Amino acid sequence: THASGVKNQLQKFDPTTNTVTTLQDVQETQWYNHNSDILFCGGSMYILMNGGSSLFKADLDGSNPVKIVGAFRWNTRDGARIQALLGRPKAFARYRTKLYILQNHRFDVLDLATMTLSFMAGRSADAYTDGVGDVARVSGPTQMAISPDGVNLYFGDRNNNRIRYLNTTTNEIKTL
Repeated sequence: THASGVKNQLQKFDPTTNTVTTLQDVQETQWYNHNSDILFCGGSMYILMNGGSSLFKADLDGSNPVKIVGAFRWNTRDGARIQALLGRPKAFARYRTKLYILQNHRFDVLDLATMTLSFMAGRSADAYTDGVGDVARVSGPTQMAISPDGVNLYFGDRNNNRIRYLNTTTNEIKTL
């Protein structure tokens, strides 16, 4: 966030020259409100917005920003990108045409080919239960990483003090 608290900026830091370059400078707080994660892939950057409950895509120089999914409100709703909502997303990982998104205490997948957001596992309320789909419960998951074959999403289940994983084929969460 800009020092004024009104603008939101996307900036690039060059550690070799110790310089900061502003790539985007947006008045609207809905755009870059509380970045939670960023992913560089295929000549684009994907920006996950916790405060704005959205996912953006832009060129590497910050140009051509597009909101892929989400709205400036807290909620969860699957479906086509124009109607889908992300409930305070925290982290994401990409495997081929799938973006796996961690939001609240649940996991969703955005199919980049169809631009459809679908539920995988977890629930909005937290707890600790291994299982499939909405039977599985997590509490305060933080970051995640996908296996090289795209089958498992490993994540830290912070409040349960465990390392767990989600099988992307079966939507089953297990404790490692």
